[in-house]
Formats: sequence, C-alpha cells, structure tokens
Amino acid sequence: MTVRPPRFHRLIALFIVMVLMLSLFSGCAGEQTVSERPADYGSYGADFARKMALANPARSPGSEGERKTGDLIIAEFKSLGYEPQVFDFTFRDDDSVTRTSRNIVVRIPGTGFEIKDEGGTAQPLTRQVIVGAHYDAVATARLIEEAGKAASDSVSTKSTTGRSQTFVPTWADFNGITDNAASIGALMMIAREMKNQRTGYDVILVAFGAGKSGQAGARHFASGMTSGEIAATDAMYNMEGIYAGDKLYAHAGQNSILPGPQKDYEKRRKLYEATDVYYEHELYTNNRVALYTNQSSIEVDHDGNGTLELYREWTLHESDHTPFDKLGIPIVFFEGFDYNAKTLEEMKESSNPAFTATNGQIKDTPYDSIAFLDALFDQQREISVTATPAASPSPGLSSVTTRTSAGSGATTDATTTTPEDEGEREETVLEDQLTRRINNTAFLILESIRKGKAGAVAR
Repeated sequence: MTVRPPRFHRLIALFIVMVLMLSLFSGCAGEQTVSERPADYGSYGADFARKMALANPARSPGSEGERKTGDLIIAEFKSLGYEPQVFDFTFRDDDSVTRTSRNIVVRIPGTGFEIKDEGGTAQPLTRQVIVGAHYDAVATARLIEEAGKAASDSVSTKSTTGRSQTFVPTWADFNGITDNAASIGALMMIAREMKNQRTGYDVILVAFGAGKSGQAGARHFASGMTSGEIAATDAMYNMEGIYAGDKLYAHAGQNSILPGPQKDYEKRRKLYEATDVYYEHELYTNNRVALYTNQSSIEVDHDGNGTLELYREWTLHESDHTPFDKLGIPIVFFEGFDYNAKTLEEMKESSNPAFTATNGQIKDTPYDSIAFLDALFDQQREISVTATPAASPSPGLSSVTTRTSAGSGATTDATTTTPEDEGEREETVLEDQLTRRINNTAFLILESIRKGKAGAVAR
C-alpha cells in the first residue's frame, strides 16, 4: 500500500476547490447574460393600438364606430383568456341627445393580504386597484368623411420639418392613436402580463366608453361603487394621451391637495411608488423612457374657494380618473405633456415645431394620426445611443431635450448624448416611441401593483 504525503492531499483539495469556484463563477456569468431588460414585452400593445385606431377612426361617444371598437376590445380580452363583463349606460351628448355606450370590465382576483392586528395576530385583508382608459375618440364619422372629400378635391399640402417632408394632416387622417388607442394598448398589455402572475390586489381593468363626453363611462362606473368598494380601493390608475406628448408624466389626484405647499402624503403614496419603480428599474438608462412629475412653482385656486395651492405633482386636466378622484380614491394619472413652464398658459402637449399650427396641441386635432406621428417620431430614432448612458432624469426635473431632425427644441425620450461620451458610442436600435411608451407605462403600473399594500403582506 502506497502512502501519499500530506502535501499531495492538500494539492488535491486545493484543485477541487478551484474547480468548484470556477463552476460557480461560470454559473453566475451565465445568469448575468440572461438577465431581462425591464418592460421587454414586444410589440403586442402597440400592434393592438394601431389595429384599434385604424379599424374605427370615427368612434365618437355613443357612435357605431365606438360600438365596433368595444366589440374589438371584448374579443381581444377573450383571446387572452378572460370573460369580460359589459355594462351598458346612457348619457347626454353636447347636443343633449341621449346616447348609449358601454364599459368593458375584467376582474382579476388577487391572493389577498395579511395584516397584523394590535395583538400581533395576522388578519386577512382584501384590497383592490382599478386600471382604466377610455376607448372612444373625438372625431365623428361626418367630420372624417367631409375632410376626406375635401382632400380628394384639392392638392395635398406639404410642409418641411427638418431634413424631410411630412404631410400636413387633415381630419381625414385622424385615428386617435394617442388619444386614446395607445392607452388601450397599454391596458391590453397589462391584461396579457397578468395572466402569468398573481398579486395581493384584486385588479379591475376597465375600458371606459364615452370618455370624451365628460367621462360618462368613468362616472357611471364610479357612481355604482358601494362605500365598501370605495374604502377597499387603494388606487385608480388612469392613462390618456401617452404616445405623443413631449414627456411622460404621472400625477396624483386633486384629492391630495392641501392649502399652500402642503400635500396629503397618503393620497400620493401610489404616485411615489410609480416613481420608485422608474428609479429601481432604471427605465431611462435601460429603455430611454423618462418619467416626470409636475414640479411647477405656480400657485392656483383650483376649486375657486379663495385658497391658493401649489400646482405640483397633480394636474388640472380632467380625464377618466376624475370621478374616482372625487370619491377620495388615490389617483395615479399617466399622460403625455410638458409642464416645464412659468405660466399655465405656456404649458402644452408638445414644443415640437411640427405642432405649431395647433399651438402644441395633439389630442383632439388632425395631428392625432398614426401616419403623421409615426413618421415624425421615426425621424428621432435615427440616432446613435451612447455606450455609457446618462443618468436617469429625475421625475422632479424636466430637462431631457435633444436637437433632432424634428426641429429646434424638439423633445424626445428616445435617446440623449453627452459631450464626454461622444468618443465612445455604439449603435442601438430602439423600439418605436409608441411601443416604448405603451410598454413602459404598463410596466410602471404592473410593478406598482406588485408592491402591494403598505404594512400588509400578500398571502
């Protein structure tokens, strides 16, 4: 029998340890290479938004086009494996004509929460959140038809924007892609992603009808909520006009306003959760999507009671969140706009010269057109992304401005470059702006919902 010296055994042991360490490091390296980019959802939401907008451009509240759009949404929910509930309601339009519309609702049960009572015993708790967007649009069939006839009888007008020529749209080109097909695309993306996950919250997804008629669908839904349902609702997330505005904003509700510079933190908690998601997942660095909050220093008397309040982290814009805001439910409202101005009158959807004719307004104008907006924003994608991206812009600032082919001062969340990075750049193909805005808005809401209720644990 041969006896090995102790040194031999030590060398064998060292060799085994080295092999194990190399295996561990290689495993870790492998895990890093498969890490997934946040909001990497593909084009599903954008594809549905375009399909919906093009199928029925004339989908004014209570119209045949709105009804057909509702049918399309119902069919899409069913294709995702849901059984949507449909609620008819009536409303009076601007001409005092009684019309009918529908809310389309999908309810996704959660696991519930547990919260400890004063004695330390875990008690079950059921909470819910509502996520919604309206699916109608402002243009009527008559308006679009008359514009189409006028366009066929005249020579198309051209205007030069930057290096390329873009047609000047008329109502014949309108299809409401930003207001509000893009938001319905994000709603569908949330629905698709929630098929593969469970949250503590019960989640209610709502496609509101007649949003363009004083939020008639949202008012009908909110008016039907019981006091118990209102008390159990931790947040209402609303989306409108998320595609084309210069910057993507998130707001709290007006119910969070207190006199002067004060604010109701509990009513703004869900807004801050959304901005936390933005930072935690580095959405600007990873996806070139910046999220902002209104950081105006303007004081306004929003309710006419003679008391001035700081116009910050909320908006005067009414949308489908407004009826829920009035019920005292915490609000997170996503929209495309630009609040970086010294006066209320200077605030607008876009400072892009392409919208000079409408003073920066896109919603409710012929410029809310797939053909026009896609062409405009595709110009802004034809740029290189720095190898070392700039830091994520703060939701408290408004300073992501780049010079692009869209003209001087055009703002985009597609990319930025900094002088110190000019020597080290790599080409990166980004998703189009519609896809990025839809996917990242959906991601912000999904991740906020996953955070659950403060002080409670999901069951």
